[in-house]
This record gives sequence, structure tokens and C-alpha cells, in this order.
Amino acid sequence: MTGNLKAAALAWLSGRGESARFTFTQPDGLPVGSLLDIAFERAGRGLRVHLDPAITPVWSEEAVEPVLGVSVPVDDDTLIRRWYVHRVRFDSQGTSRRVRIGTEAFARPTEWFGLDDCEMTDDGLRTPAVDRIIRSRRTPPPRQVAFSHDAPVADSRVVVGQDERMRRLRDALRAGSVPAVTALCEEFDADPDRAEGELAAAAGRCRAQLGEGALVAGPGRDRGGT
Repeated sequence: MTGNLKAAALAWLSGRGESARFTFTQPDGLPVGSLLDIAFERAGRGLRVHLDPAITPVWSEEAVEPVLGVSVPVDDDTLIRRWYVHRVRFDSQGTSRRVRIGTEAFARPTEWFGLDDCEMTDDGLRTPAVDRIIRSRRTPPPRQVAFSHDAPVADSRVVVGQDERMRRLRDALRAGSVPAVTALCEEFDADPDRAEGELAAAAGRCRAQLGEGALVAGPGRDRGGT
């Protein structure tokens, strides 16, 4: 599969007039193809593609970004701390395999894109999902207002998507992650027209608990900021 990835990446880079160096790294006792290192010349950064779950990704190297195969696990604390991680999968298309890049964030489904939708920047690999995640985390929230404990009636125009947002908020609360709950509240504040009714009431209660320090991280969870 790393051969398919290398061929697809070479075609992707060629279309952009860029180049990279590919190295098939072989850790002791593991088969060739477990790791693929891609060093980009222009950006001065690299990707390390992990296709074997037996190899634990290293997240502390600033210039080398791990990209995980679909079978390689990532823990919630890493997703919260890094905001997102990238994955790679290979979809069968006739007799060939098509490379897809996914962006996974805490309490969000992985979003998948073709290589043509991705860019290698000075900050690392970017997909359209990365831009949305960063925007939602960095948009200053509007002035806080008091919410009633009784959920207002939701406008029918904003009902679509409310269930998914509620699920993400419940997942963050169930995980006991203060940073994740905070991030979700900030995301909802950045798009108030799509956070009404029951969701607005739930987010308001979470804000109140965060302000009072009543919402605490569960065992083994990150208690610090993101």
C-alpha cells in the first residue's frame, strides 16, 4: 500500500511543481511498508505515514507530522491537545487504489478528501476540514448572555445538524474533558444561528459550570488547556 501512496503522492506533487524525498523506514522486526517518511523540500517539513498499529506515533517532533492508517489508534487526549490528526486510507477503484486523506478531531467524525483537496504548507498537511476546525477554535466568542434552564423552541431552519452537535457535546462530557467541552462551546458561540433550542440551553449550562469550576476532568483526562 505504501507503493500506491508513493505513486499517488508523486503525481500530486508533480501537478504542483513540487518534489519530496520518500524513504521506506523498516523498524526492527516489522515488515517493509510499515512506515513511509516523506520529506518535502519546499516546506522544510515531513510526514511519517504509519500503516502498522504496532508502531506508536511520535507527536513531539515539530517538523514531522504523523499520518495514521485506519487501523492505527489515537487517544482522546492527543486529539484534544493537537485539535486534529490526519489519516490515510486506500479505496478500491477498478483495478487501482485511490488514496484518501482523512482529518479526525475529538467528538467529530473523520472527514475524507482526495489528494487534490489537500495542501502541504509551512504548518503541515492541510485539508478543508483543518481550516474549519481552526476557524471554530480561534473565532472570538460573542458577549456571553444568560440562558434559561428551559430550552427554547428551536427554529425549524436550524434543526438539521442539532442532533450531531448534541452528540459531540455529550461525548465530550462523558469523556470528562474540560478542553473539549470548552472548544465545543466556543465553536457553538462562533455560529450562534446553528446552535439554538436544546443545544443552546445545554451549551449555556456547560458554560455556567465551566465558569464556576463545577465541570472537572475525569480520571486520566487532560485537565489543562489545549
